[in-house]
Amino acid sequence: MDYAIGIDVGGSSVKGIVLDAKGVPHGKSINKPTTNESRDAHKDEITATTLAVINELLQHSYPSHETLRIGLGIAGIVSPDGIVVAAANSQDDYQGTNWRKFLLEHYSTKLNPQNLKIERDVIGGTVAEWQNHLDKSHGVVGSQDVLLNVVVGTGIGVGAVINGKILRGADNFSLEMGHIPVSYDAAKNGDPCATPIKGCFELYATNKAIAKYVRDAWDRKNEDVLKRHFRDRDRITKHDLGTLWKMAESGESAVSREAFSWAGEHLGLLLVTLIHTFNPRVMVLGGGVVETSPLFKDTAVEFAKQHSLEPCRRSLQFYSSGFGGMASARGFALVALGQTSIL
Repeated sequence: MDYAIGIDVGGSSVKGIVLDAKGVPHGKSINKPTTNESRDAHKDEITATTLAVINELLQHSYPSHETLRIGLGIAGIVSPDGIVVAAANSQDDYQGTNWRKFLLEHYSTKLNPQNLKIERDVIGGTVAEWQNHLDKSHGVVGSQDVLLNVVVGTGIGVGAVINGKILRGADNFSLEMGHIPVSYDAAKNGDPCATPIKGCFELYATNKAIAKYVRDAWDRKNEDVLKRHFRDRDRITKHDLGTLWKMAESGESAVSREAFSWAGEHLGLLLVTLIHTFNPRVMVLGGGVVETSPLFKDTAVEFAKQHSLEPCRRSLQFYSSGFGGMASARGFALVALGQTSIL
């Protein structure tokens, strides 16, 4: 039986899984942080963590006698030949990393170039979610339907399957929705994100946006619970999302709850654009922020329903990711195995 390793390379962590030809996991999945510090990771940290994940999977989960196949997903914008063009949650030295060259050189005796597949991370997640909904006995989606996969973490990734095929665009850079300005004023006068574009949705509807909201409210709200825990406003970062949500959920921090609701409404605004553009049947919401906070997801969905035209969402169903944080890694294992027809 054939096997494949699926890898999801992010700036904050690298996830990996082994699947067999039937899509069944083999051994344990892995999730390793790229750095233990509260900062974005450098190139060497990201590549070293990726090798550590692959090597651990090879040692404990991958049958030694089987041909090596690897599917790799990159967070950010990646060229068709596997070079990082831009990434929101990493240091500047990561840009320009040639993943295809790096992996083929490192596994030169094991990995055939044709068995290495590299794409943007959201592609893998979209493959996994499409297969998940297509495989359901009640047939949530058919070959002529539109499925949208929206992933929210440090950035915002969107993947679309239309008429049974992934939407790529002329240069493989379609659906960079996180880099759309939220308004005219934001585009002219807002802060830049990881790109030169100002006022992007990524500055309003991600983990770093939630952290900034709380930092900005530090003096205005003067909450003792925040000051006791963090001591200094500048210590609040995107890495504190779980802590902020616990404070919000418990009722300890009204500011934290406001932050998740505010960010959720901004994601909802983006969902309205997607609904009006694609008239989808299925919209899957996933990623670290969605998984952490039900309030964030529920606010986004409710906002989208209230502010979109009914005919555009008449057949739409919202779902949470069927695979959590492993969706992208799982999808890339399927890609490496050739177990999808939508690419």
